[in-house]
Amino acid sequence: MIKQLKALKKRFFVNLIVLVILTITAHVFLYGFMGAYFFAYYNLAALIMGIFVLLYVKNKPFDSIEHFLHLYLIFTSWFLFLYSLVLWEKTPIVFLWYFLIPYGLNTLYNYKIVVKWCVYILFLIVMTVAITPHIYKYLAFLKPSHINILVVNISSIVNILLLICFISYYAHKISGLKFILKANISSSDNDMPNETSLEKDENNPVSEDGRKYDLLYQEILYYFENNKSYLEKDFNVAWLALQLNSNVSYVSRAIKINAQCNFNYFLNRYRVESAKKMIIEQNLDRYSLMYIYSSSGFKNQSTFNRVFKEIEGLTPSAFIKNYNKEISSQ
Repeated sequence: MIKQLKALKKRFFVNLIVLVILTITAHVFLYGFMGAYFFAYYNLAALIMGIFVLLYVKNKPFDSIEHFLHLYLIFTSWFLFLYSLVLWEKTPIVFLWYFLIPYGLNTLYNYKIVVKWCVYILFLIVMTVAITPHIYKYLAFLKPSHINILVVNISSIVNILLLICFISYYAHKISGLKFILKANISSSDNDMPNETSLEKDENNPVSEDGRKYDLLYQEILYYFENNKSYLEKDFNVAWLALQLNSNVSYVSRAIKINAQCNFNYFLNRYRVESAKKMIIEQNLDRYSLMYIYSSSGFKNQSTFNRVFKEIEGLTPSAFIKNYNKEISSQ
């Protein structure tokens, strides 16, 4: 299911680029027809860039292009920035193009990322309004009087509405798949065997089920030893099950039988070991505690402190203090 979700996000991004390319192509002809050749060539350059981006991302998995997505959107925002500098006084509608970016990102990411982009876009708008009077004379040659503002406005509104409909369509599909994924994970957790059935499997290691869970547990250990995906903050049992071509219930049960703990505790042991390794091998003068717990997969320090103490019996700061004492005494 996670694989399907990532494939859907990838399809959304690729199809969005295609739609943007078509929109830019229309603007190349529109500005060329009106004799605004600077904007025609400006859009043509963006069109060529868009085609290269499409060729780059179309055959790559979503995980490989996720970081590239933000770079592409930053490029897009600065592409729009020149438009807004030149045209906002005649047609403030140009600012609406900016807000398609956070609206689209809301389909892929959480609200924190969307809020950051909204702040960034508001900054660009304020900067546009603030600096335009000071550079007006340098922009005068870019403001040909023969641009038909009415045509530009109609074209902008039509294209913006088209993009909103496109984004809304994929937002609905992605949110629906996320809901199903959460429901499946919840259902799998509820279907976990009780302690009696687990004890039965543990006391009968030669059973077919016992061998199956032993083999799966060996695959889990191999994955954790050779893959650092568990350091990702969003790593969970569903992700692991997907990588092992298994399901949440089997993976959780294999860990419960063989490691005598649940998945979260099993995962946190590896994350704490990673944090300890960084503390020991890295210079704490160069790396802060926040960097260490973030790099180990923990979302905040309070969770890191609680989990570290639960597993090691002392807080991270106490561990660091004891380690420094050992080093100084040598």
